[in-house]
Amino acid sequence: LFKSALMPCRLTFVTEDGDREYVAIFKHGDDLRQDQLILQTITLMDKLLRKENLDLKLTPYCVLATSTKHGFV
Repeated sequence: LFKSALMPCRLTFVTEDGDREYVAIFKHGDDLRQDQLILQTITLMDKLLRKENLDLKLTPYCVLATSTKHGFV
């Protein structure tokens, strides 16, 4: 658990064969739908700009809103 008002949880997922590890943060009590939309837009703009040889060195991350009060970052 992180020390913040919503106390998000850091989760580590390991693939069945053990080759890959995925880390996610689960947030309860936070609506991540707008975050998800904005980050999808930033990711799309980053791809379009890179096609035009404009690398802004953005590091967008993935957000998955699972409901209006839960989600993964």
